[in-house]
Amino acid sequence: MQDSVRVAIHLSRRIDNLIFIKIVADGKQVTHIAKITNLAELKHIEPLIKEAWAVFTRLTAPFNRCY
Repeated sequence: MQDSVRVAIHLSRRIDNLIFIKIVADGKQVTHIAKITNLAELKHIEPLIKEAWAVFTRLTAPFNRCY
């Protein structure tokens, strides 16, 4: 386990892919856990990380305003 990192991605949809070692649905979101051991695997999930970030920033935008 020293040569890997686990990445949790929260999405609004389920993605069935062998790179995910665990998938948990909880209400409106689905959490995907990936065990990344090399750069190719990270590149493989990079679009999903960007998708999760876009959803997060869109949902939290009203709370991030400075008054």
